[in-house]
Amino acid sequence: MSKYKKSIIIFSIIMASIIVVFLAYVFHSLVLYERNLVDNYIGYLLTTNKLTDKVNDDLFSISDLERKNAHITDGVKKLYRSDNLVYNQNKEKSHDDIYVYDIYNNEVLVSTVSLKKTKSYKIMAILTSNEWEIVDYQNYFDHGIYNFTISIPHEYKLYINDQLVSSDYVQKTTDISNLDDLTKFIDIAVKDVYKIDNLVYEPKISILDKSDQKVNYNLKGNTIDVNPEFIQVDTLEEAKKYLKEDFDILALAENYSLFLTDDLGGDRHGLYKLTPYLLEDTNLYDRLVSFSKGPDILMVSTHTFKNPRFTNETLTNFTIYNDNAFSVDVHLEKNMIVSHKDKVDVLNDKFYFIYYENGYKWVKSEAVKK
Repeated sequence: MSKYKKSIIIFSIIMASIIVVFLAYVFHSLVLYERNLVDNYIGYLLTTNKLTDKVNDDLFSISDLERKNAHITDGVKKLYRSDNLVYNQNKEKSHDDIYVYDIYNNEVLVSTVSLKKTKSYKIMAILTSNEWEIVDYQNYFDHGIYNFTISIPHEYKLYINDQLVSSDYVQKTTDISNLDDLTKFIDIAVKDVYKIDNLVYEPKISILDKSDQKVNYNLKGNTIDVNPEFIQVDTLEEAKKYLKEDFDILALAENYSLFLTDDLGGDRHGLYKLTPYLLEDTNLYDRLVSFSKGPDILMVSTHTFKNPRFTNETLTNFTIYNDNAFSVDVHLEKNMIVSHKDKVDVLNDKFYFIYYENGYKWVKSEAVKK
């Protein structure tokens, strides 16, 4: 081999080595630059256990519902590497060179980290990279790395990590929230609210209904709220087999609609034609009494009615809560003439009834959610 060829080979090797070193330098510089962007640096701290070093195994007393051989520091490591984590800069608390980040697990605040910029330098003469120092770290694991508030019907069963949760964990009992006006007078369904604290790892949560069938649930933050599954039917004929007596719901709805436009007639603008179906100490009763006394009922525009007065009357979506309570979606259209123009006044409400003192009472009305 001639000296010229040898020189070419040596030169090529040297150039290739320089290119490899240069590319390695560029790659390392870009990785360092990306990592030291403040948002990415938080992710770096989480995945490399830099924050776990600030946690010890004495943070809390581990629950009996936890799996065996659980270690708090190990649980924190797994949490910080979880795909469920989201971290955002808290701009209200950040100031000057201090960057404060809140870290969330499924919408639950678990940690706060404050970083300070300690140094800035150029990379490849065009990029500015920063070095960071942790100036403050807080975690919110006083009640465990994982903790939950779980509300289920009293007849249901709750399992955590395949262990049946006893009543010792029930913090309180409560009624179903949207049925408050009904449960003032009758029992419908009581829910047990379980407080599950001091778990280390993300638990397996199972809920069984009174037939021991698994129940689907939604986890929002660290809260689970399960309502009982009530009987649903779509027509009055289907609902009649669950009702204690037959009564004219549409006639009541028509009177209510007429009352709202001051067309019912009688004392107190017709209020006393509705009161046989009402119960005191309900929001509905207070609202109708207030309306009958107030100025609004006197300010209804002058009008007449077309014939027929009511059209498109329907009763649908019956929910049977128990032998003494149900709700139904009521729809009707009242055909009016106002200032020589047709006007349709639509009632589209959900009516709630209870069987009380030997008859059905109307205790709640709300607009049907679209």
